[in-house]
Amino acid sequence: MKYTVLRMASRRDYPGRKVFRALERRCAAAALAAAMLLGGGVAEAQKTVVLVDLSSPEVSPQVRRDVLAGLESALGKDGELEVRRVGAGGGGGGATTNVAREMRAHLQMAKTLSQRFKEDEALERLKQAETLFRNSLARTRDVNVLIEVLLARAKLEIDRGKKRAASWALTRVAVLDPSRTLDPGTFKPVTVRIYNNIRKKVARETGELRVKTTPSGLPIWVDGRRRGSGPAVLTLPAGEHFVHVGGGSGLVGRVVTVGWKRSAELALASAPPPSSDNDLRAIGKKANADFVLAVRVRPREGKFQVLARVVNIRTVDTPTTAKSKPFAPDGTTWSVSKLATGVLPMLGVVARKKRGDDGDGGDGGDGGDRTRKNESIFKTWWFWTIVGVAAAGGGVAIGVAAASADSNVRLRLSR
Repeated sequence: MKYTVLRMASRRDYPGRKVFRALERRCAAAALAAAMLLGGGVAEAQKTVVLVDLSSPEVSPQVRRDVLAGLESALGKDGELEVRRVGAGGGGGGATTNVAREMRAHLQMAKTLSQRFKEDEALERLKQAETLFRNSLARTRDVNVLIEVLLARAKLEIDRGKKRAASWALTRVAVLDPSRTLDPGTFKPVTVRIYNNIRKKVARETGELRVKTTPSGLPIWVDGRRRGSGPAVLTLPAGEHFVHVGGGSGLVGRVVTVGWKRSAELALASAPPPSSDNDLRAIGKKANADFVLAVRVRPREGKFQVLARVVNIRTVDTPTTAKSKPFAPDGTTWSVSKLATGVLPMLGVVARKKRGDDGDGGDGGDGGDRTRKNESIFKTWWFWTIVGVAAAGGGVAIGVAAASADSNVRLRLSR
C-alpha cells in the first residue's frame, strides 16, 4: 500500500495549524529517539590499547619501528580498537614518527602564516614545534625536523630584517649538524653568507663532553648520531646538544651545553623497563587505557622474534602472551600481521569472517551467518524497514489529525 500525504493549505493561520505542527514535531522527536536508542543498543564502545616497547637496545631501531607500526596498523584497522604508543614511563606518544609529524604540522602552518604576512603568528608556531621536541626527548632522538624548524625560523627573521635573531638560529643549526650546507637556490644570498661565516667559527670553537652511563656500555647518541658507548669522552662544537642513551622504552635524553675550551660531564642512567605486570598496569591506568600490549623484539639466530603480552587493565585476569615465528627483516610485515591476528581475541575482539570467505580464517562459529558482527546498524535492511514503517505510520497519523482539524489538508491513499 502506498501512502501519500498532500498538504494543500495556502493560508498561514488555518484552523488546526498548531495541532498539525505539534504532532509533526512529536513524531520527528520520537523517530530520532528511536534511531538513537537502536543505534546505541548495538554499538560497542571503542577500546583503547597502548603499546609499550620493551625491546633491548641490541635490536635495530628500524626493526622496532616497523614492528610497532605494523601492530598499530593491524590492530586498529577495523576501528574497534584505538591503538596508541607510550613510553615505559606512561607518557603519551611513544613513536619518533608521531613527534616528527606533529612538529611538521607546526612547521607547515608557520609557512602558511608567513605567506599571509602573519610573521608573529608564524614565529609562535615555530617556537611551539621546538618546545614539543624538548618535551619529547624520551620519545625521539631525531633532530632533523628541529633543524628544519630552525632554518625556517632563520628565513623568517631575515625576511623581518632581524639578522641577529637569524644568526642565533643559524648558529644552532651549525652546532647540531656541522656538515650541513645551505642551498643558494632555497635561501637568500644574505642567509647563505651569514651561515657560512658561522660554520667557520663553529668549527674552531669546540669543547669536551664526558658521558657516563648506567649500566656501562649503553649506546650514546649526540644530536641524533651514534657516538659510541658509555663511558665516552667526546669533542663537540661549543653550544647546545641533545644527548641520548639507551633505546626503546629505556631511551633517556638530556640537553647539555658544551663551553668553548671547557669540559662538561653528564651521567645518564637508562630508564629500567617495567619489571612486572603491576608496572604495566600502572602505565595503562595512567594512559586511561583498557589494555596494555607489551612488545618485546628479540634477536634469534640472525632473525627476530616478537613477544606480545596483553594486560587487561579493567580486570585482574592473568595476562596472556603470544609470539611470532622467527623472521628476517624483510618478512616483518607478514609476521607482525599474523601475530596481530592471534592477539585480537586477547583484546576482546573476535576474528570475523568477511563476505565471500570460504571458511579459512573465520571465527569458527556458524558458517551460515555471513553478516559481519560489527556491521553498522544503518547498513542493515531490517533497520530501514522499521524506519520506513514508522515513518509511514507517523505520516498517516499526522495527515489524519491535520485533515480532521482543517479541510485544506487532504490525505490520499492508494494501493
